[in-house]
Amino acid sequence: MIFVSAGHSETDPGAIYRDFIEHDEAVTWRDLIVASVNGLIAPVMRVPVGTLEEKVAFINAECAKNHSIAIEVHFNAGGTPGVTKGSETLYCPGSAAGELLARLVQGELAAIFTPDRGVKPGYFRMDPTKPVDYFLRATHCPAIIIEPDFVTNGGFIRAHRIEACHAVAKALVQAHQIVQDTE
Repeated sequence: MIFVSAGHSETDPGAIYRDFIEHDEAVTWRDLIVASVNGLIAPVMRVPVGTLEEKVAFINAECAKNHSIAIEVHFNAGGTPGVTKGSETLYCPGSAAGELLARLVQGELAAIFTPDRGVKPGYFRMDPTKPVDYFLRATHCPAIIIEPDFVTNGGFIRAHRIEACHAVAKALVQAHQIVQDTE
């Protein structure tokens, strides 16, 4: 199963810049990725909006039943519009399957959202002295967090969302097949 989750929630919308609200855009991406994966004939599940703990609990309850991967969509905060840009993908440190998944997805994102900010271990606030991000460490299957670009580039993100979601879906299906073959 491929689980697709939208970062943040209605009560914690994440980063905001002008009319760009991180959670709202993440929900749009979640739905487009799910639709694209369905078009590629792979098992996919839309993770319901809720708290981070509720989303992880939903994934964990379902992923115990099959070979699964999970992705959560976020967008980076801050930066100078048009100057601070680029994509990155985070994985749980020590997870070889998570790192492979991150590399496959980041390869697709980096072709659209440049510069390529890379694949990185997902520590809270990117600080290795802090704990691993909850979504990555608490999910019982290989999981990644994508950050396609900065919220200050909302127009560019929206202009390329369909292309990007199709590309991410393609990489997820490829990663899902690899996970199934290795488990």
